[in-house]
Amino acid sequence: TYSQGNEYTFLTYLIEQTKNSDDAATYQYILDSKIYGEIHYLIQEAVITEIEKFAYTAENLTQTELTTEIQNILSSYSGTASDTYYMGALVSSPCYYISYATSLLEACQFATKSFSDAKNSYKKLVEDNKPETMVERWTNAGLTSPFEESTFKTLAALFKGIADKY
Repeated sequence: TYSQGNEYTFLTYLIEQTKNSDDAATYQYILDSKIYGEIHYLIQEAVITEIEKFAYTAENLTQTELTTEIQNILSSYSGTASDTYYMGALVSSPCYYISYATSLLEACQFATKSFSDAKNSYKKLVEDNKPETMVERWTNAGLTSPFEESTFKTLAALFKGIADKY
């Protein structure tokens, strides 16, 4: 979250510093592309969640049943995460993608803030003066938790706004 939040904050800074020049549109396009491009990580996390939910709740699961259900789940994301490449990454490194997607949900929120607000949130996020859970850090930094539906609604609006532009 720290690293990704810093990237979004810096791009916001560049946009605000160049708002009356041609460079502003370039930086805005870079920011939009970065955010829109991150959607595949969120899709991967959704796929992992479905696969794990099935795997951990099925009784007497066989390899054939697991493989069949993985294919069914991946096919429901046709055109997004159904490639063999994604299947390999999802099954071999689920903790990595869950961690990445969770932090990414937080980091994308920096792109919804002004530079000043993003900078203040980022400072609060990285303060190291007391022990806190990551959820507490996110909350103290003015970010909504990735475990709240409102986070998804905010980011869905952000992604839709970017998609509509292009």
